[in-house]
Amino acid sequence: MVKNVVIIALAVMLVGCKATDQEMNDSDSQISNSKLPIIKPNCSAPPPIENIWVLEPMLTEKGLIKEGMSQEKKESVIRSYIHKKNQQYSRCLKGKD
Repeated sequence: MVKNVVIIALAVMLVGCKATDQEMNDSDSQISNSKLPIIKPNCSAPPPIENIWVLEPMLTEKGLIKEGMSQEKKESVIRSYIHKKNQQYSRCLKGKD
């Protein structure tokens, strides 16, 4: 009696496993045959800068602006930072970043 139950249990498990394998193969072929959407990077445009000097404290914290710099040199560093951010956005839109 116990042998019959064990044999039936094993048979049910084997049939169940085969069904699962077939279902997995079917779902794999469905995924590979379907066209998956291409995910584009989330490119967020930098906000327009109305007053470039609001960036000075942040760039000073990063060490790009030093205490002894002239106003013209500070402005050059700030404008360079803005230009780099705009370039990153452009590359992102083209899918290169």
